[in-house]
Amino acid sequence: MWVDATTNSHKAALRLLAVLPLAGAVVTADAMVTLADVCKNVPKSQGEYILYAKDNQAELRSDFEAIFTAAGGDFPHAGGPLAVGCGHAAV
Repeated sequence: MWVDATTNSHKAALRLLAVLPLAGAVVTADAMVTLADVCKNVPKSQGEYILYAKDNQAELRSDFEAIFTAAGGDFPHAGGPLAVGCGHAAV
């Protein structure tokens, strides 16, 4: 996505998500737009998402760990980026 100099990737992603028909689509993005408002907007439009999070996002990493623990498994990821998709974490 091309971003005008007067905005940033996060704002541009939100504008794009507001106008794209997402039903049946999977949205992918890098860690720069892995933010709560982006994650909330995709399912509102009936889409799915896979977004990446880096290890410097401690709260998100903790959330991933909680998802695996709640599912009865061990948190398998030792480092590097993680992917999250509509409430489910994966390495």
